[in-house]
Amino acid sequence: MVNETSGQSTNRLDPWFDDGNIVLVTEGKYFRVYRGILSSQSPIFKDMFSCPQPEDPSAPEMDGCPTIQLHDAVNDLQIVLRALHDRAYPISLVSLPVAAAFLRLGKKYEIRKLYKEGRMSLDGLGGLIPLPQLPTDSSPRLITLVTERDKYDFHLTNLAREVGLLSMLPVALYTIALSCPLEIILDGYDWDGAHCALSPINQRACLIGRDKLVKLQSRNLHVRLDCKSCLDRVKCREGEERVLRDAWRPDFYRNPFATWDSKWDSSFCSPCLAYRKRQCERSREAAWDELPSAFGLGSWEEIRRNSFTL
Repeated sequence: MVNETSGQSTNRLDPWFDDGNIVLVTEGKYFRVYRGILSSQSPIFKDMFSCPQPEDPSAPEMDGCPTIQLHDAVNDLQIVLRALHDRAYPISLVSLPVAAAFLRLGKKYEIRKLYKEGRMSLDGLGGLIPLPQLPTDSSPRLITLVTERDKYDFHLTNLAREVGLLSMLPVALYTIALSCPLEIILDGYDWDGAHCALSPINQRACLIGRDKLVKLQSRNLHVRLDCKSCLDRVKCREGEERVLRDAWRPDFYRNPFATWDSKWDSSFCSPCLAYRKRQCERSREAAWDELPSAFGLGSWEEIRRNSFTL
């Protein structure tokens, strides 16, 4: 047995139970917890504890308690151990660091309860639908319940890729590509005392996707009006030109999901207006079908098949 040194005492972190029967060690920090609680929540820990250990007098212990060396970020492990041993916050108030720890270690150690909770907070829909849907009255937007997010959701987007929540990526990457200046996509930015940067794979996806979004919108805008019931060809042709002029607004020309602007209504006769609105919605739906492929993610069906589930 190795007696606890002053350094080990200093590096003890909460949760630390004096009657705990296992010490987990990571990044030089120590947590004394209960193997029964861990085993009941994680088949990985259960198997780890049930494996016969070879007799080794030199195996490290702390005050007679066996130790296990892990290789997780200390903050992630502390969050998960606190949640399993002494839960003190409601599901509805989950910060991004907490959701990240639940997802990372929930996936690694197959802690189904925490993984599900992290996913529910991150995707904002609680897994009620298998894939996001295109809103009928607005452009796609990221719906999430987590707090402590950075301005452009770089951390959230990186996390979704890391833990296999692929269904979040098309809208997350689209939102960044649409709203984020190019230099920030390339260099990152400082937020709340920390530097936020996209992972290389997400950065590449955004850069490629920006160009493809412009092409999608350009294709949609240049579909010529062909309404056989038109009542005023001159007026409606001028209306088309007005729509094209407005489409060069920075918030519009890269957004194939822009909805019809009611200020255009007076520029068309009633049959052409109805036709043009239908065409706008068809174009938005077609762009939605192609959104994942614009960011190198295949189709929505491929995303559904390849997303990680626990």
